[in-house]
Amino acid sequence: MSLRKNWFVLLISLLLFINLIWAIHSYLLIKKGKFVNIQRESQSSVSYSEDKSFIYDSTSPDFTAFTCNGKKITLSEFLGNVIILRFSRFYLEDLPNLLYLEHLAKRLESEGVILFFINTLGKHEAEAINKLFSFSTPIIEDDGTISALFNTAPYEVIIIGRDFRLKLKHNRPDNRITYNQVIRYAFQNSTPPPFLPNDELANLMEKITYRNVINNKKENLGEVIKENGAIACLFISTCIGCPETKKIRLMKEISEKTNFKKIILFGRGNGFEIIKEFSERAALNKHPITVGLIENKGDLSQDEYLKIFQFDVDPRILIFDNQGRITFSEKIADERLINKDFILNRIK
Repeated sequence: MSLRKNWFVLLISLLLFINLIWAIHSYLLIKKGKFVNIQRESQSSVSYSEDKSFIYDSTSPDFTAFTCNGKKITLSEFLGNVIILRFSRFYLEDLPNLLYLEHLAKRLESEGVILFFINTLGKHEAEAINKLFSFSTPIIEDDGTISALFNTAPYEVIIIGRDFRLKLKHNRPDNRITYNQVIRYAFQNSTPPPFLPNDELANLMEKITYRNVINNKKENLGEVIKENGAIACLFISTCIGCPETKKIRLMKEISEKTNFKKIILFGRGNGFEIIKEFSERAALNKHPITVGLIENKGDLSQDEYLKIFQFDVDPRILIFDNQGRITFSEKIADERLINKDFILNRIK
């Protein structure tokens, strides 16, 4: 009996030792970036890329479904376009990312980029969503069939290439990752449009009419800037409904150190009451900071409006002198440089 017990203890010890060795081995592989994420056989062409996005090259599943407005959509009918599918439950925390994708898809619409939101909550909720957020992007109702077809979860982004092959499937990707991958497949045989130079961007910014979230008044950005210059923080929607971010805290710090007129701008498609509630929660009304929602009926055309955003930098700091000229516009390479001292040195 004692011998049998000793063999049992020895066997358990051996198994624990093997598990420990395997755990250490796996940890070292992850540290070296060589960990392989195992997928189903139908997704065997997946590789783990440096930007942590899942890259595929397999024929996309097809489906026919209805939008919340009753329009019938068959996915394969859009062969030849770059198709983005974004799965969501449409909670408030997801609104910034949905608006970002909507802006990006509109900007690249002429390049054949098409976006669909997939609502995983059902028909009744989709109708309410459309009334609340007024998305122009079609919202497709999913009773679970589409999610199962693509083996997805809410917050998942799928990109399908012009050849109707699945190119990317990623859960909760950073917007910069999504942007880079959309650009990659939209401009495989051509050059992406350049971002606006500072002088052209400044001219467009002067045409912006925004609604001051604090006092509900319409104001012209160009007139405000020419009073004594300004620091503008241009958003598509990154901070709405979220905790205060680094850029918002930075704006508050700058407002305490200078007499600059500070502007925080939000893009179109944002709800006024949502932004107002966020501004109050972040105590922006207690600082000399203007929080503005860009008006739908301003002097900017739709094309001009979309050109003011640099999609790999959101939010984005811009500094204007009192002539309306941009003396600094944030680029992706500036991300680690920007802090309170950096901005203060720029506006002296």
